[in-house]
Amino acid sequence: MGNLYFPNPESMKKLFLILFVSALVISCVSPKITVERISELQEIEQGDSVWIHWKFANASYVKLPSVEREFNPVDSFLLKPFNSTRVDVTAYNDKGESLVQSVYVLVRPKETKEEQKTPIQRGPLGTIDLKGIKNNVKTKFLSGFVSNSFDKAVQLKIFRVSFSNNLDSCSINFGILDTAGNLIYDLYKYSSDIKLEAVQECPKLGLKSYVYAFPKELTYGKKLNLFVLIDYSIINFLPDIKEQLVNGLKFLESFDKLSISVFGVQRNTLLPLESFDKAYWELGNLVFSPKVELSAVHRTLYDLLDDVVEDENTAIVMLTNQMDNSSINVLLDDVIKKANSKKAEIYVVGLGNEVSILAYKYLCLKTGGIFYHLPWDFNRIVDVLREILLSKKYSYTITFPFNYNASNCSDVLLKLRAYSNYYDVSDVISYPLKERMFYINYQAVALFNENDTSVSSSFLPVLNNLTNLLRSSKNSSLELIGNAGLSESMKNPVELSLARANSVKRILVSNGVNPSQIKIKGIGNSNPLFMEEDDERTSWMNRRVEIRWLLPSVYPYTIVVDTVESEELAEKKVENWEKNGFKSYYVRLYDNGAVKYKVVLWGYPDIEKAERDAKIISRKYKKACIVE
Repeated sequence: MGNLYFPNPESMKKLFLILFVSALVISCVSPKITVERISELQEIEQGDSVWIHWKFANASYVKLPSVEREFNPVDSFLLKPFNSTRVDVTAYNDKGESLVQSVYVLVRPKETKEEQKTPIQRGPLGTIDLKGIKNNVKTKFLSGFVSNSFDKAVQLKIFRVSFSNNLDSCSINFGILDTAGNLIYDLYKYSSDIKLEAVQECPKLGLKSYVYAFPKELTYGKKLNLFVLIDYSIINFLPDIKEQLVNGLKFLESFDKLSISVFGVQRNTLLPLESFDKAYWELGNLVFSPKVELSAVHRTLYDLLDDVVEDENTAIVMLTNQMDNSSINVLLDDVIKKANSKKAEIYVVGLGNEVSILAYKYLCLKTGGIFYHLPWDFNRIVDVLREILLSKKYSYTITFPFNYNASNCSDVLLKLRAYSNYYDVSDVISYPLKERMFYINYQAVALFNENDTSVSSSFLPVLNNLTNLLRSSKNSSLELIGNAGLSESMKNPVELSLARANSVKRILVSNGVNPSQIKIKGIGNSNPLFMEEDDERTSWMNRRVEIRWLLPSVYPYTIVVDTVESEELAEKKVENWEKNGFKSYYVRLYDNGAVKYKVVLWGYPDIEKAERDAKIISRKYKKACIVE
C-alpha cells in the first residue's frame, strides 16, 4: 500500500486562510451595473405618447423621476409629455450603487388652427404627469396646481402689479395657494361664495376699498419670451447653476422662446432667443465657466432691451449677488424707462447679502416684476424660476380704479384679500409712485492681479466707454482712486494703488482724453470692499481702481449719520431720513469682524456744503456726522 501524505496543521491553516480571504473578496466585489439597451432620442407630436425601453445588467430595480413605483431592470414605461423633456432612468443594485441613463424626448407643437381656450385641461407643463404638476412638499412658492381644495387655501400671493398708462387703474395678478404651494385653479366654481377686496392706502390721503366677486377664470399668458441673465459673480460660488437652470426652466412651453446670457462688464449671449425646445436641448451642453469680473448691471439690462420686441409677452430674469459697479453712465432709471417702453417685466434674484434690497425691489416693481432675495438658500433658485414661469402662465387677475399719483402720494400700500366662510387670506405690497434716486456706492473700471499694475484687456470696454464720455464732455473731470488688497500689505500698498490709478490714466490719455480732466489718487488698502480675502473674487474686488466724478451735478460728497447692526434697521433709517427730506442709502461694512450697516446722506456738490449741513444735522438730530 502506497504512503499517504497529510499536510502539517500549519500548512492547512494557511490554505484555509487563503481560501477564506479569496471568497470574501469575491463576495464584496459585485459586478458593476451596465446598460445593454436603452431608448435613443424620441421625437413625437404634442399630445402623442411614447414608450421608453431599457435593459440593465447586474441591477436590482429601476426608478424614474416623479414616479413612485419601482421598475424591473428590463422594462418599459409609457409617458405623454407636454413639452420636450429629459427622463433620467436610474438603475440600482442591492448595495445602493446606481447608474443613470438619460432619454430625451423632443415634442413638436401640435399643428392646429384654433388654440385651446381651456389651458388647465391641457395640463400646466407636465413632464411625465399627464395633467400638470402637483407639489406635495410644504412651501410658500408657487409650485403646482390643484383642484377641489376650496377649503384648503392658506395663502394669497401677489405675483405682479401693473398700471394703465394714465395711472387711473391698477391690475394685480395673484394666486391662492394651498400649503404645498399649489394654485387652486377651479375657485371660479365657488365665485359666488368668495369675495375679493382690493385696498389702496396712502398715508397722507387715507384708504379706498373695492369689493368684487372672485374672477370666474384664470388668466393665461401665451407665447412667453424669456431672457435669463446670469452674473459671473454667482457662477464662482454656485457650481450647480446649470442643474438649477435645467430644473427651473423646464416649466416653459413648446411655443415659448428662451435666451440665456452671462455678463460682467459685457454681455455674452450663450443662447440667442429661440424656441424653447431647441434652447432647452442646447442648455444641457452649455458650460458656465467661473470668471471674476465687475458687474455692469444697468448697462447689461439696458443693452439687452434692444433685443426685446415691443408689446410681446417678455420677461427678463437676472441672477446676481451684487449691485451695479461698472455701468458708468447708465442709471437705474434709464433701465426702467426703456423696459416700460418695451413692456418688458424685470425679475431679479438676489443672492447673498451684497445686493441692495431697496434698489432691486424698486427696479422690479416699476417694471411689473418681483424681486426675490435669497440670503442663504441658493438651492431655491429652482423654486423661484418655477414660480415666475408658472405665474406668467396661470394666475387670477383683478383690475380696479386707482386714485393716487406721485404728486399726492410717494408710496401706496396695495392689499388684496380673498375671504369666505372657509378662509380669509391676503397679501400686501408697497408700490413706489414717486421716482427714486439710488446712490451707487462705487464705480470701478479695472481689477488687478496680485502685486500687478497692468490693466487686463477684459476691462477695455469699460475704459472705452469712459473715454467716449470724457471726450464728448470736455468740462467733465474725474478722480481715479487706486486700491490695494489686504494680502498686498507686505509691499508699499499706497505706492501700488497709485501706480494702478496711473495705469488707467495712461490708457485714457492714449485714447485722446485731456490729461487735465483726470486726477489720480492711491489710498492703499484703507478702503477694502471685503475685510476677509477668503477667495479669488474677494481678493480681486479689493484690488481695483474706482472713479469719482468731480462735478457738482454728480454730488460726490456724503455725510455718514448712522451705523446699525442689521439690514432691516438700516432700511428703516433710510426711509426715515428720506421722509425728512434727505437723500439716503446704506452700505455694508465690517467692524472688527462683525457685519454692520452705514447709513449715509448724499447729494452734496462740494465739501463746503456737506460740512455745513453736517453741523446743522448734528445739532438738530443729535448725531455725530462724518463728511466723506
